[in-house]
Amino acid sequence: MNFKALTDNEVNALAPHTFKYSIAILQHYRRDKNYVGSGTLIQIASRFFIATAGHNLVDVPDKCLYMGYSKKKVYEQLPFISRKPPANEREPDPDVGYLEILPETAVLMNEKEFLPLNRPRPFVAAWPTRVFLTGFPAEMVPHASALKNRFDLPAIGYLTEIRKASELPGQHDESSDIFIDYDLNSIFVEKQPSMAMPKSPGLSGGGLWALSINYRSELWTPSDTTLIGIERSWLENSSSVRCTQIQHWLRCVADDYPDLTKIIDEYLRSRESGGIGS
Repeated sequence: MNFKALTDNEVNALAPHTFKYSIAILQHYRRDKNYVGSGTLIQIASRFFIATAGHNLVDVPDKCLYMGYSKKKVYEQLPFISRKPPANEREPDPDVGYLEILPETAVLMNEKEFLPLNRPRPFVAAWPTRVFLTGFPAEMVPHASALKNRFDLPAIGYLTEIRKASELPGQHDESSDIFIDYDLNSIFVEKQPSMAMPKSPGLSGGGLWALSINYRSELWTPSDTTLIGIERSWLENSSSVRCTQIQHWLRCVADDYPDLTKIIDEYLRSRESGGIGS
């Protein structure tokens, strides 16, 4: 199998798999631009979360948060139990946030699935094979439709690689940051024309997935992918975006939910002591 066929097969398998866990977050009160964020659905014990970038929730009243969760393009007000950050707080550091949604809401999202705790992979700053970014670029929403609260939000999946922080401008934190290549001139799978990729706004909060490390004799399946980060910003003067390593989101939840603290802490300890292949 040649490299093109391998790439096509990877994307065609990864996209529908990761999109099951991906969700669009809309801010309906914004009239000057199409403000969209992305999130990943995660279940920890009996609680259901949308993991996202914290800045997606800053200055957004509760009643203005909507979500898109159906192939029928249903965008409904988002009922939730708790959120972080609250609307009146500044952007958190690290830039992670969440919405805890009602179990009844999770049940209604029958076209979606919630990622179990063993699928996020903390403490990854570098990865020896490719990674896959999913999210909902705001640029793909016609502004005239958005003004009428009519959203058609196709998710995108972008197969790419992690970049070395040492090769990029500025100061970076290897205990927090993951940098990936995001070239605005890219190749569309299968048909192979050059295409202009949408800019990163809207992808904030999207999930970064690491492909499994397999030997030739092993079968690869999309369920072998692990969630390693949450996209948060475009890196100026480069073709890269910055993601936050997933342990920071897990610690945020552990700090806020005493009933989940032990579960998450034990999981993080088990992963912190392991290597790439663990």
